[in-house]
Amino acid sequence: MVFCNDVDLLYWEPDVLKDAAFASQTLDAGTGNLNGTQFAIVTGNLFSTQRVEAGQVIVLAGAVAGCFPIVELTNPFFLQIGVLNDEFFPDPPGAPPAPVSPGTATGLTYVIRTFWAQRRVVSDLLAQSVGIVPGSSQAQTAQILNP
Repeated sequence: MVFCNDVDLLYWEPDVLKDAAFASQTLDAGTGNLNGTQFAIVTGNLFSTQRVEAGQVIVLAGAVAGCFPIVELTNPFFLQIGVLNDEFFPDPPGAPPAPVSPGTATGLTYVIRTFWAQRRVVSDLLAQSVGIVPGSSQAQTAQILNP
């Protein structure tokens, strides 16, 4: 059980995947084009073979620059991305907000990084602090609630 994803980290530090690249794991890098919320590979690996998925972050450099949440892997060559959204009360409740376009540009340099390993270690430590041993049968069904 991992308690957050890479996009969640952006709420605390919006450029963490750019500024702390040395501590992250790189999944893919190359160049691409952005058209609204659709990002397409020009050079790089297929997103599907690099284990790129929603909830991760793409770091763009060029005419559009910054760290942007990956909303969906639409096919092995295309991602749907958006700007970080802090809509606390979506309408309807529980529905994810519609992605907002970060802009349109060609020839952008991109890198997709993750802190999955670090998030896993911290999640395991949090579970152990409340008496749940990671990897045990108890951990498979345990629920941690914050009353």
